[in-house]
Amino acid sequence: MKVRYQDGADRRERRTLPSPTHGLPFAKSERGVLVHRVKSVTFYAIYASPHAALHYWCGMIGTSMFDGSSHTDLTMMEEPEEGQLICHRCEAIAVSSGEQTSDQIVGRHVHKGGVKPQRTCCTSEPGPV
Repeated sequence: MKVRYQDGADRRERRTLPSPTHGLPFAKSERGVLVHRVKSVTFYAIYASPHAALHYWCGMIGTSMFDGSSHTDLTMMEEPEEGQLICHRCEAIAVSSGEQTSDQIVGRHVHKGGVKPQRTCCTSEPGPV
């Protein structure tokens, strides 16, 4: 299922390419833990190969360099795999902005969650984390 993207192109930036208005609703980095909800996509022609900036509802941005038909470690997907976590902040902001819930997009329950930093050394010392 494709969803409608928000207009994320910076019209002042002359090096942007036409951006898609619809596309896959979720994206995940191989280096990340959470699956994010895509708010908009902007294509740039700054380097030898164009690259895409995926803007997520939570405010994070994922970038992907394209060389031919392959791209780096971002995977856009129609639905997250079983057991993967949707970014709780993405979900809350998207739904409060009038978008469908992840459950409605996928047609089944999708787990939401977050990542909390935790200190694993010097646990006997008082500290912020």
